[in-house]
Parts: sequence; C-alpha cells; structure tokens
Amino acid sequence: MLVALTIVWALWAGWSLLGRETPYTLRVLDDAGAPIAAASVDINESQVGTSSEDGTIEVEWNRSSTVLEVSAA
Repeated sequence: MLVALTIVWALWAGWSLLGRETPYTLRVLDDAGAPIAAASVDINESQVGTSSEDGTIEVEWNRSSTVLEVSAA
C-alpha cells in the first residue's frame, strides 16, 4: 500500500511541475548596470512585451521554452 501511494504521489508531483508557467521578473541592464527601457523580450520567437522605465518586465516562462531573447535598440 505504501509503495502504491508513493508511486501515485511521485506521478502527481511530476505532472504538476511539468509544463507549468512560472512568473519571473526580468531586469534588462546595459554594460554599466543602468536599466534599459523599452527593450523587447521574446520567448520562442514570440514577443511577450517590453521593459518598463526601470528596466523590468513581468513574464511567465514555461519550462519547455528553450529560448529567452532580449534586444534593445
């Protein structure tokens, strides 16, 4: 019984963690450490937004996403 319960718990834990989006605060800084406003943020070639005046952006990044790209002009 305990073994079956452990297997069910492990399957549930793995399923609940797989594919979940996790909220992140991304801060975009230049080489001197100053925040960059209006930087474009793409996840898997899909733009998710631009950074604010303080260089931050709130994004939800799915663990299956492999590419997080930031560009500033």
